[in-house]
Amino acid sequence: MSRSDSGIAAEFFKLELVLIQTADDAIQCVKTLKTNLFEFDIRHNLHVFDTSKFYMRDSIRVAKDAASELNHVAEQIARSKCVADSEIAKARNKMNALSDAIKSLKKAARTYDEMNGKSRGITRIIDNVLVGKYDIDNQENNMPGCADTVEIVVRSTVRNSFKGFSALKHQISTIEKSLSPSLVQRAKDVVEDVVIKIKGESALHEAK
Repeated sequence: MSRSDSGIAAEFFKLELVLIQTADDAIQCVKTLKTNLFEFDIRHNLHVFDTSKFYMRDSIRVAKDAASELNHVAEQIARSKCVADSEIAKARNKMNALSDAIKSLKKAARTYDEMNGKSRGITRIIDNVLVGKYDIDNQENNMPGCADTVEIVVRSTVRNSFKGFSALKHQISTIEKSLSPSLVQRAKDVVEDVVIKIKGESALHEAK
């Protein structure tokens, strides 16, 4: 289907922009997280293989790659001259993949805390002194303070550095709604073609 309709073309252009913005936000969030984990490791005097940054490296890479995929989808949409349902599906799938990657970051952080005896219930008193800015962040975000854990660092970083998926979800839904009349018409055309074909075959049989 052509993008000659200016309204649909405008919505696809907006989708490109939102995809790029969401990807950039996520990539910047990952960079900030790496810095915050580095600071966490320094506070707790962790080195090399014991560091949270080392443990989280795979989850961080997956999140970064998932964010980059949003940029790739935006590029594909920009190059495409026709409206395709697959473009919308790709945008939604890559968004969900990034969302899952962020959830995996939080899960990995929790696992690290549990492995190192720093889950919320058994935090050492010294953490209350070291936590500093994270206590403030946690209070503002309605999260329990009094614990300097990797999970708290990850959740606080995501909350403060990533705007989320609201804008992208909204734009995908907007395009789906704008395309729905066209999709309905396409379905009608298919039905009409089938009816014409059946009538044509019936006429041939009658002629015989």
